[in-house]
Amino acid sequence: MSQLLVNQVLLISDKELTIEFLGNVLEGERFAVRSARTAASAIESIRAASPDAIVCEQRVAGEGVLEILPQLAQIDSLADVPVIILASTDSSRKRGLLREAIRYGASDVIFKPADPDLLVRKIQMLLHARDMQRQRLDFISMLTRDLNGPITSITGYCRLLMRGSYGEIESEKIRKVIESIAVAGDRLRRQTSQFLYYTRLESGMLEFDFEKTMLPPLVEAASSDVRAELQDRTPSLDIDVQSNLPEIVCDPHELSVALKEAFRFSFANHGDSPESVRVFILHDEASGHVRCAITDRGIGHTAEQIEVLFDHYETINTPSSARDAFGMGLYLTRAIVEAQGGEVTLQSVPGEGTTLEIALTILPPNAKSDL
Repeated sequence: MSQLLVNQVLLISDKELTIEFLGNVLEGERFAVRSARTAASAIESIRAASPDAIVCEQRVAGEGVLEILPQLAQIDSLADVPVIILASTDSSRKRGLLREAIRYGASDVIFKPADPDLLVRKIQMLLHARDMQRQRLDFISMLTRDLNGPITSITGYCRLLMRGSYGEIESEKIRKVIESIAVAGDRLRRQTSQFLYYTRLESGMLEFDFEKTMLPPLVEAASSDVRAELQDRTPSLDIDVQSNLPEIVCDPHELSVALKEAFRFSFANHGDSPESVRVFILHDEASGHVRCAITDRGIGHTAEQIEVLFDHYETINTPSSARDAFGMGLYLTRAIVEAQGGEVTLQSVPGEGTTLEIALTILPPNAKSDL
């Protein structure tokens, strides 16, 4: 029988009758149940072993659910764990509580008197949705790996051909065709990686490991990687760094992903302009941010286009040299930076250029408890 108790549910309540009643109901449906009578003991229990689902009273030991949910949101292992709130029947506040609870990370709200069958169905439905999301992510990961293999072979052979490894290519026209195939292969590989990253981000399965670090080395490494990737298709780059910068708190690996997408965007924007792309890194003491501003002198964008650039479902009409960078790259940059407590802004003048600014807080709120 114990082997059938696959999914674990954590009940957070300071009411003994609620724990006993709902515990019996859930165990009768083959859930393993454990309980916590305070938010602190719940967090301790979760850190010891993450549950598959959480059921939490609207108020527990003097703490409201809108105080408890942010504490749960700081635990990475709960990224895709459904949380159901058991709320009172005050009809005047039902809609407001539901909206606020969802905004703070709850999956659903059930109002008392709670129908135990409804609670069981909601848990089963949410767990099924989570499992389906995990399967989709596994499938996309497998598909991405399977695609990257032949793409790498195609681009690799193209570059060997261009280097003359299989004999000289006498026709310049053929050389350009081979180069175009290699460039398209690189773009396809990058797009498949972006899609996988987007799926992990949207599903809540992307975890961040925060640590203190300096921003300039991350910026320099990201720009160097993109320049190497694009080879001779990048402009010159000037990086100005303010002295005595403070450390930021971030996930260096994930932030590097955001910075690379930012540089791909700016280099594509810059086009054939003879001027350098300028990067300024400074400490804004008033706002408590370390800011990285990347300024190009390229095509520029209208206010309407800027709104679209951050939308992963939309595209804009641009010169062919820039079009490849305007997929979901900026969407990923903004999503990654905001998830780490920062912000991304874009200022642009058509025909004059664009400044993409990434602002990172000295100590993001969701990293405080870990430092």
